[in-house]
Amino acid sequence: MLNKLILIAFFALSSFVFAWDQDGWDKTLKKHGLKDTNQCFCFKSFEDEPIESSCEQDKQWSIASLTKLVSAQWLLHRFGLEHEFETKFYLNIEKAHLHIAGAEDPIFYNDIVTALIIKLNKLGIKKLNIISFDSDFVFSADMLREAENKTIVQDYEKIHRITRVKLLDMMNTWKWNKIHPAYSYSVFKKNYSDKAFASKLPRRISLATNRAEMSETIPFEQIDEEWSYKSHTSKNIISFMNTFSRNGIADYFYSKYKDDFHEFVETYYQWGNKNYKLYNASGLPFIKDKKRFENRMSCPQVLDVLESLENELKKMEPDLSVEEILATPGIHGTLNERFDSSQYSYSNSLYAKTGTIYYVSALAGTLNTQNKRLIFASLGRGPYKKSYQGIRRFEESWIDLFIEDFDGPLVYEKPVKKRFFHLRSLM
Repeated sequence: MLNKLILIAFFALSSFVFAWDQDGWDKTLKKHGLKDTNQCFCFKSFEDEPIESSCEQDKQWSIASLTKLVSAQWLLHRFGLEHEFETKFYLNIEKAHLHIAGAEDPIFYNDIVTALIIKLNKLGIKKLNIISFDSDFVFSADMLREAENKTIVQDYEKIHRITRVKLLDMMNTWKWNKIHPAYSYSVFKKNYSDKAFASKLPRRISLATNRAEMSETIPFEQIDEEWSYKSHTSKNIISFMNTFSRNGIADYFYSKYKDDFHEFVETYYQWGNKNYKLYNASGLPFIKDKKRFENRMSCPQVLDVLESLENELKKMEPDLSVEEILATPGIHGTLNERFDSSQYSYSNSLYAKTGTIYYVSALAGTLNTQNKRLIFASLGRGPYKKSYQGIRRFEESWIDLFIEDFDGPLVYEKPVKKRFFHLRSLM
C-alpha cells in the first residue's frame, strides 16, 4: 500500500502549481487516530487536468450514500429536469370509495393526505368505506425501511403492504396523536407556505376510513368527483434526495426499474471490467442470506460520476451545475451542522454529498477556491462501528489544511438557491 501520494498529474502548464502536503496529511491522520491505508482523498479541477490521489487508483471503497450521485444521473436520464408526477383521485360518493391512481411520486407525504382530507371535508365527507390505490402509488417512499436491519425495502410487494398500512393510518385522523405525535393539523397550517391561504383553512378536519386495498383499475363506474396533485419537478426531487440523503427515493425507483439502473451504469460510464459493486441505488448495506454487501467504487470513479453529472445538467440547461443537487454547510441537509468548527466558512463554496454507514464516512462534491474550482472525494473507513464520527472530523480538518494551498474558499457570486418545497395546491 502506498504511503506517499501517487502523482497522477502535475500542474506544469498552469500558473498555479499545487504541492501536496504529505506531512500535513500524515499529521492529520495521526491526530484523528486513523491510518492512511484506510483513507483516500482524490481531486481534480474542472479544467480537464488529471486526477491526483492519495491512494491506489483501482482500490475499491465503500461509498455508502455517494451512490445517490449515480442515482441522480440515472433519474435525470430517465425523467429529465421538469417531469411532474401527477397523482389522480376518483371519488364515488354513494359507495364512499376513494381511488388513487398513482404516478410514481416518491414524496407523497402527510401534508398531501391532509390536503386530501380537507378536500373531502369540504364535500361533506367525513367517512370512507374504502380507499384503493394502484401499484404506481406509494406513500412516503423515502421512509420505506426495514427496521430490523436498517436496509431499504426492495421487495415490491412489501412496499405496497407498508403503503396500505401507512395510508390507512393517515386517513383516520383520530389515530394521528398516537401514530404521528409530531404531526398535527395545526402543524400543517403553521408550516403552509401561503399564510394568507392558510388563514382561510377550516379550523378542524376529521376523517375515518374503514379499509385500504390495492386495485389496478378504478373499481367503480360512477365518478362523482375527480382531481389531481402534481408533484414538484424531477430536478427538485433529485435535489431533495441528495441534499437530505433520502434513501427510499432512490431505492423505490430501483425496486421498479432495477434492470434499467444497472444497464444505465454499465453503458453510460464505460468503466468496462473495472471492479465496482452497486447492489442498490441508495448505498445502504444490502443483506442477503445473512451476508452484508456494500456498494463500492474507486476514488477516480466517484470523480467521474461528479463530472458526468455536471455535464449532463449543463446539456439539459446551460446555467445549471452539479451544485444544484448537493448540500452546502450551515444551510440545510446533511451538511447543515458540518464544518461548524472549521477555520473557514464553507457555505456556498463547498457543495457535497455525504455517505455514512457504521464505520464508513465519505464526502464528495465541489470546492470553489480562490485559484480554481475543484471536484473531490474523501473516502474512508474506521476500525469499529460508529467510527464514522472520527472520520468526519478528519475530513473537515484535512479540507481546512488542503484548501490553504489554494488560498482558501471562494463564495460563488450567485450562490445556488435550493428550491425546497411544501405542498402544491390540491385544495
